[in-house]
Amino acid sequence: MAELKTAKERLKVYRQAVLKEAFAKYHTFTPLKQVSERIFDGPFGSNLKTADYVEQGIRVVRLENLKNAWFDDTKRSFITKEKYQTISSHTVYPDDLIMSTFMSENIKICQLPKKVGFAVNKADCIGIRLKSDINPHFIMYYLASREAYNALMHQVHGATRPRVNAKQIKAMQIPIAGLLEQNDTVTAIEGKMSICDSIEKTVNTALQQAEALRQSILKKAFEGEF
Repeated sequence: MAELKTAKERLKVYRQAVLKEAFAKYHTFTPLKQVSERIFDGPFGSNLKTADYVEQGIRVVRLENLKNAWFDDTKRSFITKEKYQTISSHTVYPDDLIMSTFMSENIKICQLPKKVGFAVNKADCIGIRLKSDINPHFIMYYLASREAYNALMHQVHGATRPRVNAKQIKAMQIPIAGLLEQNDTVTAIEGKMSICDSIEKTVNTALQQAEALRQSILKKAFEGEF
């Protein structure tokens, strides 16, 4: 079981190595705002409260949905159509990226899945709408890299829970490339990431089986079957 957990940690390291290699060739950078049509916050304070959430309706993207280059769809929140009309200026669409302002062990950045259709990004979730000649995954993968994380963390000082603001995100330096080169880079990254996903799925299955076996053994031991 320890070996399986070690394998999962090594996969994290390998994923970052893939990103580092993919972007190492880029030496010309520009601020993120230069390749974006709009970078915007979610509604703050009383504009969107916990009491506004309902069982079904318009989707709300929260911090818990944002992961490092993937969207966690297991936790879902909704507001009514009527409430949405009051905060519709904060709408995000499938081509948009959404980034957390809170900094943890990595940058939480993902693209809104097409199956969601559209949603409202909550406060502390920054919407990034890119220009038409920019591949969203190219920017997403760069922002998910350790290099981008380190660059952004240099701007965060003395906070118990480090966070960045929209101004700092707009100023982030992004590699410059033509659309064809962006697409080639994304294809190369995703080819290697798909292998990681396959391995991780196998490791997770093995971990679940090992845990089930451990629980079975413990149950039999407590029941005096040994």
